[in-house]
Amino acid sequence: MIFIGFKRQIGRVDVRSVVKYAEEKKGRYTEIYLLHTEPLHPAVQELIEKAGFKEIETTNFKKEIAKLKEKDKVEVFDLNEFGERRFSKDIC
Repeated sequence: MIFIGFKRQIGRVDVRSVVKYAEEKKGRYTEIYLLHTEPLHPAVQELIEKAGFKEIETTNFKKEIAKLKEKDKVEVFDLNEFGERRFSKDIC
């Protein structure tokens, strides 16, 4: 199964959250992709590479997700509502 996380601009918090989630779900995902529209900061790029993830810069998330669906089953996550970022939003 493939994990796909998407967000306009990926940051350290997003990568850390995906790393933590992948560790909790050991063996579930064969590949992890992070899709984004904005260029990555070099420190974020390094974190992604160190974690062994793949990143795709695109202007069309749906198109890239459809391509990845052809390879294997996928689980898609909006990184704006995922992991640490989800809990950092003020609900009041």
